[in-house]
Amino acid sequence: MKKKTKILFISTLSLAFTTASFLMSCKTEISNAKKNLIAKINELEALKSRHESVSSLIEEKLKYANNILNNFEARDSDFLTLINDLDDFMKKIVNGQNKQNEKQDFIPNQKESNQTPDDSKVKKDDNKLNQPEDQNLEKQIQSNPNDVKFEKHEDHIERNTNLEKADISAPYYSIKDEYLMSYNNQANFNLCWAFSSTKALETTLMKHQNELYKISEAGLDMQRYQYSEKVGAGGRFIETTWALLGRAYNSDGSRKKLESVNGFLLENDFPTHALYHINENRKVYYEKFLKSRYITNSHYLVKQKRYIANEIEQIKKHLKTQGSLYVGVGDFGWLQHNTHTQKINEQKQTKIEKKISDITKMSLGVPVKYDHAVAIIGWDDNYTVTGTNKKGAWIIMNSWNNDIWYLSYDFYKHMNTDYAIHGFVYRKPKVLISHSDQKITITDAGAADSANNFQYHTKESKTTNVFEYKKGVDIKYSVNKEIANNFLKMNIKIYNQGKDITEQFEINGDGNQTTYQVKSKSKDIAHGSYRVVLEYEYIDKETQKTVSFTENRQLFVWTGAGRVLQSTSYDIYSNSKKNYPLTKRFYSFAHTDEEFTVYNIAGYRSWINYSYGPETKAHYFKIEGENGTSEINANGFTKYLKELSENEGEKLYTLKVYDQANNVLEENKLRMFMLKDGYGTNLFSLLTITNGNNTKYKNQYINRPFNSESNSKFFKYELETLDDPKFIKYVYYDKNGNKKDLPKDTKTNKYYIDYKLVAENKHEAKNDYQTDNNIDYYQYSLLIIPEFK
Repeated sequence: MKKKTKILFISTLSLAFTTASFLMSCKTEISNAKKNLIAKINELEALKSRHESVSSLIEEKLKYANNILNNFEARDSDFLTLINDLDDFMKKIVNGQNKQNEKQDFIPNQKESNQTPDDSKVKKDDNKLNQPEDQNLEKQIQSNPNDVKFEKHEDHIERNTNLEKADISAPYYSIKDEYLMSYNNQANFNLCWAFSSTKALETTLMKHQNELYKISEAGLDMQRYQYSEKVGAGGRFIETTWALLGRAYNSDGSRKKLESVNGFLLENDFPTHALYHINENRKVYYEKFLKSRYITNSHYLVKQKRYIANEIEQIKKHLKTQGSLYVGVGDFGWLQHNTHTQKINEQKQTKIEKKISDITKMSLGVPVKYDHAVAIIGWDDNYTVTGTNKKGAWIIMNSWNNDIWYLSYDFYKHMNTDYAIHGFVYRKPKVLISHSDQKITITDAGAADSANNFQYHTKESKTTNVFEYKKGVDIKYSVNKEIANNFLKMNIKIYNQGKDITEQFEINGDGNQTTYQVKSKSKDIAHGSYRVVLEYEYIDKETQKTVSFTENRQLFVWTGAGRVLQSTSYDIYSNSKKNYPLTKRFYSFAHTDEEFTVYNIAGYRSWINYSYGPETKAHYFKIEGENGTSEINANGFTKYLKELSENEGEKLYTLKVYDQANNVLEENKLRMFMLKDGYGTNLFSLLTITNGNNTKYKNQYINRPFNSESNSKFFKYELETLDDPKFIKYVYYDKNGNKKDLPKDTKTNKYYIDYKLVAENKHEAKNDYQTDNNIDYYQYSLLIIPEFK
């Protein structure tokens, strides 16, 4: 009997097996959650034979379920989520069919009739998957079970945008041609799902507010601490909906609504590289440091929207009106065709260089990647992806680079992948409108338009909250007169990495409570991003209800260094001596007052390298106060740095980036540690020093060496005692998650960290990311928190 069951299981579920997932299944004991999912899929198989009128729709759901079941990265949480989804789906099948039978008005099965009913307007299309025969039942079944239910007056999707009337007649469209958009490189982290999810959220907010958002991919990862064994690990879009829409699942698979959602973090609050600081104490980091910084009213801003991959027109309408979409691709490869280079400024010889690549099926013999997620940002009806015979492709933003990527409209026919494509729709009334006289120019508009031979042109961005460095910030927030006459009240606060810096801005109202101006007092405000918290109240014209809301937006001070790439990579290299780490930071324009670290060991070469995209205003960089310059993309100051390393010590430098006219584009701090070779044992610790939720101070991420010799300058590191009458002490969390007092020197009256404390808190559990195959960055890290009265 057991043998028979196994044979039935293989024949039923063999649809999406890959070699890798099959081997993983053989080696791994099947969990109860997975067994329950297998049973649920078998139930759905049996249901298909009893409800032939919607059999094609059930078949699509079975394929989707099998993809998750057979994915070797799927976890019990994924299986429990899917079980609930299948339960809802089957209930709607049964209830919907019973209701149709009672009314006796269901649409005949098209397989048994050569005539298409006039009222269904169903057209045959080679690009379509099998169409459900009952359109009303299809609409009922596909309503998303993860949508949070709100009262009608709270949902304003149709009021905001008429999705059905969106003009999609143009053969080419890209969100990047209208708005300033950025990419960050996921590097060694397996966070493609988070990058694609945040892009969907960022662009949905951007489309409805005309403002740039930079949301922390690492922040989505951290909220999974309840069930994830690692940070920087794989995931799925459903985990994004847990975070943003307030859904969670018990161990028995029953669904419940959270009292408050986890929400999302802004990148400046928790940049991706901050994951280097996270170890097995991720719960402590989340609860004690990050939780209070999440934007937790996201369920009032957006709702999840799901499409089936063959719904090309609907997907296009979403891209045009709502934002980008998350799509998963499995067992795929990529094929690079050419590099398109175009000069955009003959006088300065600046240029854009982009590689054009197809995401295609494995059998083409190209390098293989399993289970990746990317963001759909547009379409090109004239482009044909290699390996397909039909024109038409989605324009893709990848989390690897800023090049041009294409995915065929019918990719689901060529790859082992999901049929679902996910995104968000904006549901909050657009009561707050921003204006700015400064406009950032997009210099690579049209880059993905194949019919125009990928020729770029400049175009003014619709983005209103981005300002050029050294020109100051000046933005106005006005009431949308279609929603309300005026604000009953408005309170505006501005923060940088947790610190309240509102005093650096002039904030003035127009006297009628309809417009508020936010202007920096200095034009030299640091480049990077800032959080703007707007607390307002108004009477909605349509509902006549008084609405109170707190909205989080951002301001960006932009340097010309990475203008078209819309982010820059900034690598500080250390020497290649074995067992000394390479310190690498992912630089983004969203980071403010970022400090970079380089370790320099006597007798060994170290170097600094600024690396920017091909199109940039940056021409050279230099250390302030020192002779000599270095061209961008060239190793600079190697001899100078070697001379500095002869003696043990620490220095802080200002590195400035200049254009050809010798104008400063941006400034960054670099902290250099000069270490003696063969002198004691060096440990490299990463310290997270929070502000303890005191908005007078900033949060810090610090890299430091600690040496075992007691007379070394790096044996001990002292923290500045906060000049605050409410300050009590510093505490830290050890490797077991226990809170302890940070030691205090009775002579200097300062709290400190020493080699002994760092060594005692070595973390044995490794996260996903390692470097140089020698040093695990996560082995020595401490979370330090000041406590206040």
